[in-house]
Amino acid sequence: MSHSPLEYLRHILDEMAYLSNQAQGLSKDDFLRDETLKRAFVRSLEIIGEAAKNLPADFRQKYSHGAMSKRRDQDYLSDIREAIQRIVAYTAGMTFDQFLKDSRTEDAVFRNLEVIGEATKNLSRHLEEDVSPNSLERPGRRKR
Repeated sequence: MSHSPLEYLRHILDEMAYLSNQAQGLSKDDFLRDETLKRAFVRSLEIIGEAAKNLPADFRQKYSHGAMSKRRDQDYLSDIREAIQRIVAYTAGMTFDQFLKDSRTEDAVFRNLEVIGEATKNLSRHLEEDVSPNSLERPGRRKR
């Protein structure tokens, strides 16, 4: 069953609202002790990822903030590395509670998570197969 882009966006917003509401006043220690809540957060992130992945290509292209065509895997991997470095820099020295109270840092981190997701989605099928969980080889190594 195919949904309209608006339905996928609603799924994303619903899950983001859930995550935001559940994180209010939640300490890192409390979160890490609550297995059910951790699984719920992971499931919400999966729903967001699936909804984003299922947005039609023309919709994503129309509302994207940059051209992603003619890029190589190396470019996407560079985007991922840079986004991770930014997340680490933005959150350096912060506790989880401080992070949750700092909406600018939270927004910056989530934006970089979006960059990682988008770049990952655009990696070639060949590279995905090379780094799949079933693969024992690192990318770029020849199989013997």
